[in-house]
Amino acid sequence: MQNKYYPRLAQIIQPAPEDTVQFLNDHLRLNLEQISIAMAKNGDEVAALLHLIIERMASGQAAAAGAANWRGKKERTAWEKQFAAAVVDPEVARLEAKLGEMNGLLAEDQSAANDALAVVLSGSEDGDNEEGLLLIDADAYWRPRQRVTVANLCYKLGERRLAEKCPVFARFHREQETLCQVQHLPDIVQLQDYLVRKFAGDLESAIADGMTVEDFVLHRVPTEDRARVAKLINCFIGVFNALKRTVFEHGKRGGVAKSFLKEADLSYTVSKASTLFPSTHDAGQCATQVVSVLAEAHNGALAYYANRAEIPLPMHTGGISPSALTKAHLVVYEETELQLQIIASSEYDLHTGANAGMEWRLKDELFERNVRER
Repeated sequence: MQNKYYPRLAQIIQPAPEDTVQFLNDHLRLNLEQISIAMAKNGDEVAALLHLIIERMASGQAAAAGAANWRGKKERTAWEKQFAAAVVDPEVARLEAKLGEMNGLLAEDQSAANDALAVVLSGSEDGDNEEGLLLIDADAYWRPRQRVTVANLCYKLGERRLAEKCPVFARFHREQETLCQVQHLPDIVQLQDYLVRKFAGDLESAIADGMTVEDFVLHRVPTEDRARVAKLINCFIGVFNALKRTVFEHGKRGGVAKSFLKEADLSYTVSKASTLFPSTHDAGQCATQVVSVLAEAHNGALAYYANRAEIPLPMHTGGISPSALTKAHLVVYEETELQLQIIASSEYDLHTGANAGMEWRLKDELFERNVRER
């Protein structure tokens, strides 16, 4: 990453992240995950699609999209549509055929094609070598396992069966959009605690309404706190935008936030700084309702689990200081861990002959027990 393009690339990202390389790596991984979910493809298949798209761009066919005009949102949107039509859509359309060719190349590999397991996985009828060569590193060996993800589990099992056999997971899965964001609650609470302690009584709401978030960070936040506060603000903005619809529908006060923002996303460079401060004012409902939505989702999930497990929850626990709240205090929806639980609770039957293929089954009771224990 440390090459001649690095300084220019780092300058594009505003506000600048603490670690540009890590930021871009995380961004790429998130993109791959979202494409994988949207297309119901595993990671290897999505990576193959991106290679095909890059190959098409390198061949000069991206020129059909026209010159890149990114001066405004309208122009950028128009160019993105042209680029998708000229470069992305054709590769998506031929992806299955290309994956078939890749599997064919794998089957032609003599070290795998003569193995009985490779024959079944590739669909080829050639080869009957009984040496039992290991295929642990072959993509085809793992592909049936990777197809079963947290995102498509309910379609594999059926929503009714999932609710009957795995009620705790099904409850988590139904509210995953919100529960995925609960892990950021400590950062949001830390931000609000900082803002209230640092600026309460010193920064009038009219002043906060008159400056953007970016201006507030640059001109009001002390230099020594600026990087940390900017990171917390970006976290808050990301969570708010991810849960915007839920926040806007969160009772009467959520509707107030919706009216104030006119249904727009929060923006570091455009939105008013007053949206950061929890208060009874219209702008303050943006910050207040996000915390309320996250807290209710967390407490609801915890209460549901306790009820299913017949665990009495104390009415009063004394609570903890907002500044002491950490991820360890929360019931957090972590997709990576749930994916590992799915893999650990899966069974596979390998069939040969006319019905050659791999059959997958989930051990319902084991999976639900593992989720509850976690």
